[in-house]
Amino acid sequence: MAKIKLDLDPQGPITYDREVAIPTPSGKPLKVMFTFKHRTREEMAELRERYIAKARENYVQATAEVEQEKVRREADEKAGRTYMPPEPKLVEGVPEAIATDVAATMDIATDWNLDSEFNATNLSKFFSLYTAAPKAIGDDYFVSMTEGRLGN
Repeated sequence: MAKIKLDLDPQGPITYDREVAIPTPSGKPLKVMFTFKHRTREEMAELRERYIAKARENYVQATAEVEQEKVRREADEKAGRTYMPPEPKLVEGVPEAIATDVAATMDIATDWNLDSEFNATNLSKFFSLYTAAPKAIGDDYFVSMTEGRLGN
């Protein structure tokens, strides 16, 4: 039987290229090749633990804000005033959301085949234009690392 030569103790970072279909408003996906960082099973667990910890922090903060608003509402109602919730300011959260998406993408990828340099500034612009891109990239990365790809 022929033996397969496989380096089970690789040195340095391992990367691989994978084409990601970025959803666009036209419905025709933009196909972008990303160079992703390969991670061991342990490294993938650590990455997921970091993301879970951040999600918990965000949940705790959001819950605290909801509780504060509940106290305001109850105080207004007790005083006989009409409670008016604060107006939503969705646009104020966009820069933070994009920054979070950029940081997550920089954590899993090292390059792309676009004619702009792969860096945080250009990723931020890309995510501003293609709002579904962060999810598509993240989903594709996790699928590639956990399920891989079979065939040609």
